[in-house]
Amino acid sequence: MPMAKAVQVPAAITTVAQAPWRGLITTTFDALWASALADDAEVVSRTAFAANASSLADGHGRFLLQIFGRADVPASLCLAPAEIPAKIGATGAASFVAGLYHKWSFVFVGYQPDDPDLNMLVQRVLGASETRVPHFLLAPQLSNSDARPCAHRAGPGSGFSGVYPGGDARHAGRDLCPARPQTR
Repeated sequence: MPMAKAVQVPAAITTVAQAPWRGLITTTFDALWASALADDAEVVSRTAFAANASSLADGHGRFLLQIFGRADVPASLCLAPAEIPAKIGATGAASFVAGLYHKWSFVFVGYQPDDPDLNMLVQRVLGASETRVPHFLLAPQLSNSDARPCAHRAGPGSGFSGVYPGGDARHAGRDLCPARPQTR
């Protein structure tokens, strides 16, 4: 993968990048996440675009997948739903991401419920992918009143188990990391 041109990384992104995530899948077209993870040799060696996402399945460890490409690598870009079959489906990226979606919880961060990137990823790439685990949407700009209809749409069949307005990390954290029963 071509080296990303370094960009100014906000402190919040640096903090999230340092969390012990299994993988980050981003729909942004910039080099923000690649820059935030540039000091993590494991992630740098396991950074991919859709065209080589299937290579990530061969190993274990943290990874970064820029599923819709990056502006500084024009051939990697997937800009419209009509491009998904050729650029994401035919490359194995859709199967790879659907496999992860089936076994790992996804936390969608920084999207609004009607965000075109979120819809392209959830509806067009993941489609009818089955899942055995809960998935969550943290929507920092969503008000409590706007969250009610969104939470209703997030019921069975939507893929989202929880919708958290205002980026409510306290409640999301409780649901993402439920207390485990004590064993003796």
